[in-house]
Amino acid sequence: MRFFSQSGRRHVAAFAFLTLAPLFAHLLYSALGFNPAHDGAVLAAARRLLEGQAPHRDFICLHPALSPLLHAPILLLGGEHVLLLARLFAWFQLAAIAWAWAALTDRLLKGFFNLPGLVALAVLGMTFSAASFPAMAWHALNGLFLAALGLALCLGGRPALKIGGYILCGCAVLCKPSFAVFAPVVLLTTDDWRRAKYWLAAALPGIAYLLFLASSGALPEAAAQMFPWPVVRESLRASRFRLGMYIAAGYFGMRLIYGAPVFALARRLPWLNPGLGWAIICAAPLIPDFIALFGDALDDNTLNLFWALAGAGLYFGMEADGRRRVFGRMAGWAIALAWAAAVTPFRVSPAVCGGILLASLAVMGLAIVNSAAVRALVLAILAGAAMLGLDHGHRLMAAREIPAGSPAYPLDELYPGARGIYAGANTHAFAADLQAAVALAGQWPRPYAIIPDCPGYWAASGQANPLPFDGLREIEYYNPALADGVIEAMAALRSNVTILVQTADASRLGSTNDIPMLSRRRSRASGAIRGGRAGFSKIGETLFFELYE
Repeated sequence: MRFFSQSGRRHVAAFAFLTLAPLFAHLLYSALGFNPAHDGAVLAAARRLLEGQAPHRDFICLHPALSPLLHAPILLLGGEHVLLLARLFAWFQLAAIAWAWAALTDRLLKGFFNLPGLVALAVLGMTFSAASFPAMAWHALNGLFLAALGLALCLGGRPALKIGGYILCGCAVLCKPSFAVFAPVVLLTTDDWRRAKYWLAAALPGIAYLLFLASSGALPEAAAQMFPWPVVRESLRASRFRLGMYIAAGYFGMRLIYGAPVFALARRLPWLNPGLGWAIICAAPLIPDFIALFGDALDDNTLNLFWALAGAGLYFGMEADGRRRVFGRMAGWAIALAWAAAVTPFRVSPAVCGGILLASLAVMGLAIVNSAAVRALVLAILAGAAMLGLDHGHRLMAAREIPAGSPAYPLDELYPGARGIYAGANTHAFAADLQAAVALAGQWPRPYAIIPDCPGYWAASGQANPLPFDGLREIEYYNPALADGVIEAMAALRSNVTILVQTADASRLGSTNDIPMLSRRRSRASGAIRGGRAGFSKIGETLFFELYE
């Protein structure tokens, strides 16, 4: 008699994976690399919430406030190691997303996986996403985490689980508004669209947030800050990158694998059709993406997977039988998740969802194989390649910041909350100079502020940020009203604050041997900086900062 049932063994595997995979990844990779322009931004907003500030009203919050609220316990518990603890949680999120997607795939395709195949699929999903996206607190990752868990519950069968699942899908919107597309896609591709209670459950978090905004008097500010229509428009335009080629690859690849033979020879050689289909899928998205694993631009290439899966979904959506219809639904869910995660003012990329895209495409292609053992072997090979790529990427450019072969320097005494993290020479020099600038500002008996892009500094700093925004990156302030508000906020504090203005570009410290200096080109953000300088007098400077009072 076996000690565990099949279901019990899978529960044990889930617990082991969700415990060990994040822990191993954290121990191996979390300590290396740091980017001051991105790391800790969500944590800085969490600090404001813990201090009693209302999002949108008291400080500029470009997304709904669930992401910082979700990370508030980390800020309370992390102390000087808050950034390391946030990275551990990010690894757990990546593991949970991958396992949730593998589990729901297993549920939909009954009998498709043996236990090694299920674990291999989860490893593939986690490592490929982690190789594409840095493990840190981020809005897209939080939204994907809640949406993936929500979807897994939505497919659980019991109404109570479904309601909880749709609530979680709705909560994803409160991390990143673009996730508003996901719950309707799930509802419209299942029988749940007939039941009003599920629509209400998905809408409930958004309704609650609107009521909160109305009660706090923050509705007008929230509307100006959170609805990036220009960003969505640019995302839609940029996502057409190699659109036709990869949609065609996904469509014709799956049609060859599952459709009737298109060549007379294929009737005598049954493997010819699927072989050609797999050749197309491998030549178009899979091989280029695995090659990119060993480079430094994978996140751009995940668009290939996005459109290839869209093409595969188009084919399966036109088929009527059971398994193919399931594949069509899976493709629709994965595409909705990836698009929601990809909409960003920085770079249009579904990188954080890359593991789901790849896992879905691999499963669809492997369904033609009758042996669960063979499917598990192929998935294990893909997962192994992704693990090697993850390791290579972190050795090549840890957190996209430390080049291979460069020495790493501790940030323990230089950057608040970064104890235990090691950075490259440029970032270490920048952090040391920031510390010197802060010490220089301490000569005057008033608080200091930092612009434009060191938002994470405020997560664990000894002094709270006196300005109503933590970062001032150019691309975030596309709305003229926001840029004007920034200028007004700095003007209002002229007599009460010392402003540290960066002359170095913190977002590109790992991209060059020399510390990159900020461009002086005219822009809304640089205009806001100039506006802040107007009426201020320069009182000092360091290597990479100018001080104004």
